[in-house]
Amino acid sequence: MTSNQFEVVDRMLEDLTEITPAVRLRLGGVPVNVRSGDESCAQLVQERFGHLVERDPRGDAELAVRLISAEIPTMSLATGVNRLPNGGVATFEPGRHLVLYRPSVGIDLLKTPSTWGEVEPISYPLGAAIASWAVDKGLFPAHAAAVEFNGRGVLLVGESGMGKSTTSLACALAGAGLLGDDLCIIDPVRRVIHSWYGTVKLLDDSAEALGATEWQRLGVNDAGKAVVAVSQIDQLRLTTTASLDLVVILRPSDSPATPGSLLGESGAVTALRCTAWPASSVPNGLSAWLRHVSLIARTVPIVELPRDRPPRAMAQSVAELVERHVV
Repeated sequence: MTSNQFEVVDRMLEDLTEITPAVRLRLGGVPVNVRSGDESCAQLVQERFGHLVERDPRGDAELAVRLISAEIPTMSLATGVNRLPNGGVATFEPGRHLVLYRPSVGIDLLKTPSTWGEVEPISYPLGAAIASWAVDKGLFPAHAAAVEFNGRGVLLVGESGMGKSTTSLACALAGAGLLGDDLCIIDPVRRVIHSWYGTVKLLDDSAEALGATEWQRLGVNDAGKAVVAVSQIDQLRLTTTASLDLVVILRPSDSPATPGSLLGESGAVTALRCTAWPASSVPNGLSAWLRHVSLIARTVPIVELPRDRPPRAMAQSVAELVERHVV
């Protein structure tokens, strides 16, 4: 991406701060200002990140995020995530969106007007940019679900299709707080889990197993999953932060793993491989990921749990593991 192209984008955004007041979020424990180009963008921020809004913001924000509806200029970028010379990233899909994360500027999302009606108009495009920023802050953007039981946070880890969303939602329906069903941000030094998005995604079979077929849906994403705003579901309670007290590795139903068996440090790091996305796509992400999961493996109990029972029974098993392994 050339300096002239940066200048084109910045000219498109230069008056944005006068269009809408900032919405203050606390993302990863860090104050973030989000400005949007029109009221519909602001409504999307509330829908996707509303649980992170600070009602009484104080002090300065540490990250600026700007959202605008505009035709995407021609860019010398590959489709997907591009690493920028300044350490940032650009996520580009021709005709749909351009997202820039520049450490000295912040995050800018430009979307063509026709694409704001997509099921995931903000969360999907912003993924790599937020991950890159989080890595720069010493945080761990993790591909994992997370729940909390009376303040005790549990990370639910597993390969795609291993039931992270289903198990985390089953826990939430049983009374646990929900931090995320697929992505969260972890501070491995302070051992804190932070919520990321206020939406969850469900396949039809999971929705049926959870009794969630009547939940109001925002739509269906490209992976065929129904996207649901948690704030619209009375049975669920969103939690913004929790201590990181336990990691549960979800295994296939035919796994020989003994439920609740503790993993050693080496086995734990291996089991945490599937948490690497989205950190693996951003500058310094893999080295930071290895450092973070190694610290977690040394300081947090990590146990295995075969997915060999219905969702509500899985939720009960997770609760029992918390009682067994967390003081």
